[in-house]
Amino acid sequence: MVETAIFAQWMHDEGSPLFYARWESGEIDIVYLNEVDVSWCVEVKWSNRYAENPAELKSLRSFAKKHKLQSPTITTIDIDKIAIYDGLSLSFIPASLYCYTVARNLVSGKFGRNSMSEYFDESNIANLQIIKSID
Repeated sequence: MVETAIFAQWMHDEGSPLFYARWESGEIDIVYLNEVDVSWCVEVKWSNRYAENPAELKSLRSFAKKHKLQSPTITTIDIDKIAIYDGLSLSFIPASLYCYTVARNLVSGKFGRNSMSEYFDESNIANLQIIKSID
């Protein structure tokens, strides 16, 4: 249900090249493809578990490294923080805040798409925390 709610917010941007990625050993819920390559991805979760234990995000970490994505996004119930893990900057954001921010930015015309950071800046995310690497 959360995946549907989040993906529905992206429907405000007609023609956006969003995809679901699936392979034998994993999947990624939202993948943005530019003309040549993957620009960013989002793993939709309705759990805080992954923010506390990013080692469980094996598919996401593998996908991000393969496509040279430095900061994949993961939704949570109510945790917003950045965790440095396995050489990646994992951006955790509450699903409700993610939905709101995507819809607001798309409807108001903020269409920069090269990275998720163009959609989310510090004014959009309350209490953003950077935690030390837990490699």
